Amino acid sequence: LAASPAGMVPRLVLLSDGQENKGSSARAAWLASRGGVPIDTVALTGRPRPSLRLESVTLPPEAFTGDRFPVELSVISPRKGTGTVEISAEGKLLGSSPVSFGEGLNQVTVHASINEAGAYDLSGIIRSAELGEARFAQAITLRRPKVLFLSQDPAGTEKHLLSALAASQFDVEQAAELGRKKLADYQIAVL
Repeated sequence: LAASPAGMVPRLVLLSDGQENKGSSARAAWLASRGGVPIDTVALTGRPRPSLRLESVTLPPEAFTGDRFPVELSVISPRKGTGTVEISAEGKLLGSSPVSFGEGLNQVTVHASINEAGAYDLSGIIRSAELGEARFAQAITLRRPKVLFLSQDPAGTEKHLLSALAASQFDVEQAAELGRKKLADYQIAVL
């Protein structure tokens, strides 16, 4: 309403499947009616309520590129069933894993891997033909692991090892001596 141009009569259209996900539509409608703003509503079909209920999603806040990282799900099921978990990043499917559910709380762990560094919106769908589906989304940051390569050998003698490390998604820093470098800043030190 605050974004309406001055002098225009505000009017709202509410498109809804009737299930609240964030905020309170009843409070917003009451506030709009107090301001004299008419609200037109359009009912959408929406999805049926799934039998599966996702209690929590846990994944590391940061992982390394190329490594398989765990995605741990706590899922409540009213009865036994089977399904699949699909994991996507930025709209691209990373993989799918079959899962089985028992009645009650189920701990499900699947793994994913991304080869490029950066922050990603990781999303997933737990699908079951007999129990419905549950969706989730969470952010993860991936960075390249760092290697400190300390050597006083003649330049060029380490070419093959450094090529193998670069192909394995490592950021390699070379030095002749440790100096003021902190080993805690690196995942691997090669002497």
